[in-house]
Amino acid sequence: MTADARSAQRAEGGRINGDMLWFNNEKGYGFIETAAGDRLRVEGSDFRNGPPEGRVAGMAVTFQVIGDG
Repeated sequence: MTADARSAQRAEGGRINGDMLWFNNEKGYGFIETAAGDRLRVEGSDFRNGPPEGRVAGMAVTFQVIGDG
């Protein structure tokens, strides 16, 4: 991802805007797509208030990447 793309998708406070593609509570993971088109795998424990429940496809999210694997 280029620096321009990275800054274009940044929200206030260094967070990144994206959309939830899907999340499966049984499997405990899902994927978020950033505004730049990058897809990131997320685990249930990655969510501050617990994993999302119900239909999440297309849900707008704001997040911060704090680790790389």
